[in-house]
Amino acid sequence: MRWFILVVLFSSSAQAEIFKCVNSAGKKTYQQSPCEENTSVEGYKFREESAATKASRQLSRKKIAEKKKADAIAKRNREIAESNDRIRRSNERTAEARASFGEAKARSANNIADYNKAASDRVKIKNNYLEKTLNAR
Repeated sequence: MRWFILVVLFSSSAQAEIFKCVNSAGKKTYQQSPCEENTSVEGYKFREESAATKASRQLSRKKIAEKKKADAIAKRNREIAESNDRIRRSNERTAEARASFGEAKARSANNIADYNKAASDRVKIKNNYLEKTLNAR
């Protein structure tokens, strides 16, 4: 708790006077107004930040912002790479399906050709039969 108060007080850029008060039980408190009469007092005076400190803080903030931006870009690049992988796999599956379809189509064409040849042979056999029966009369 004590460190939190000090951090809050140090983060302020305005000049302020802070009093550390210790009561008779030994409990320490920090406040902006002077301590009561029955407590011991230790005064702190904080000055405004120096230009170097402000510049350092701004540089740190800039680095943090750049890191966040770089992380966001890296995340987006990973998402793009994953998307490209999904597209590549989909294209591969499509090519496999087309090849499989082509093979099926070729088998189907062969089956049709076989059927047509068989039908043609049946027609020839039937015509030969009819011709023989007609010639035999």
